[in-house]
Amino acid sequence: MTSLRVKPIVIVTGANGGVGFAVCERLLLQLLQKTPPDSLPQPFVARKLYPNYPRDAPTVDTSSFGHDGITVIMACRSRKKAESAKRELLRKVHEEIAKLEQLKSYDGHAERFKTNFEVVVEELDLADMKSVFAFTNTIGSKYPYVSHIVCNAGVVSLTGYDWLLCIKQCCTEPIVALTSPLFKLQTVGELSVDQVGYVFQCNVFGHYVLYRELQNLLKRYYSLSNNPARVLWTSSIEAVPSCYDSKDWQLLKNDHSYEATKYQMDLLVGTFEARQEDASDPLIRHLLEHPGVVKTNILTSSVNNFILEALAQMLFYLVRFLGSRNHVISTYKAAVSAVHLLLVPLAFITTTGKGKTPLKFAAQSTRSGQEYVDADTVHDWESRAPDGEDLLDKCEALYQKFLAENPSS
Repeated sequence: MTSLRVKPIVIVTGANGGVGFAVCERLLLQLLQKTPPDSLPQPFVARKLYPNYPRDAPTVDTSSFGHDGITVIMACRSRKKAESAKRELLRKVHEEIAKLEQLKSYDGHAERFKTNFEVVVEELDLADMKSVFAFTNTIGSKYPYVSHIVCNAGVVSLTGYDWLLCIKQCCTEPIVALTSPLFKLQTVGELSVDQVGYVFQCNVFGHYVLYRELQNLLKRYYSLSNNPARVLWTSSIEAVPSCYDSKDWQLLKNDHSYEATKYQMDLLVGTFEARQEDASDPLIRHLLEHPGVVKTNILTSSVNNFILEALAQMLFYLVRFLGSRNHVISTYKAAVSAVHLLLVPLAFITTTGKGKTPLKFAAQSTRSGQEYVDADTVHDWESRAPDGEDLLDKCEALYQKFLAENPSS
């Protein structure tokens, strides 16, 4: 089936700062180029899907995405912060256009693109179901379709750090301590205003409702473009199966709720994809990615101590020099995994066939700081797949409950 050129409408949650802002920035700067580098297949990923890559890989066609413009919707809890972020984003775009115009090889594409893109701010608080339904109602009234959603926003309910455990882990396994730290102390039993597990709602369920409410708009994009819509779920390198007990699915008894929500995302995406394997032409694809370790990571952003933050960042560079590919550090570079999944042809990032273990796409870095994308499989998928089915069913039942309480949605 021939693909048609339709202007993408992309929603990014948590877009006013951190990786969310970087996704918006990197996406727009990439699209200022006629052939965005992030739209090209990543060799490490492609070889896992096509062992004899590039000989046995499909032909790459990157000629259409974004060339007729794009709408980026920054979905943020604070409109004031989002408007400030929007101004900064537009400033960066215009600066990049000015740089490109000075190149001898400049082809005029960036100037044409500038007239066809827009950045919009909309309020969205995932911790409040009324806000989620209000947001989706607004999107439905303003836009005929949605092409992409980046489920990026997230929280961790920190109370502090176990410094003795921190010292022990740093001494015994320093790279792990700076990648998947065990010493974060998190609130247990916190509820949202909707009486749902707070971290679960912010990180997982709020995004689930967002997807379900916009599902018809995502399908409409397919009907207009002949391309499946894409929903990206931002997981984490800290998504650990051992942190998630399926009996406590709202994570009210969990002292590692952040890590558990990220593994819940892994399970949900795997289940979404498994359930649509029988569809010969899926209308929506769910994709899993994570940004690696960045300098605004929870490990540093909640320390509130300049010296400790500077020390942690210095150690990030050290472990990257020692060989850690996960320490991307820069938020802009960390956004490569999400932007690649937004732009690259689906044939280079999706698997087919029953029993396939879902892929998780990761921002990675060389020792010198060059970012790239690699992919791994979801941990313990074979044994935990039933937990994914159970979680999806419970999320749907809870969604139907709130839907009944919000008949205007």
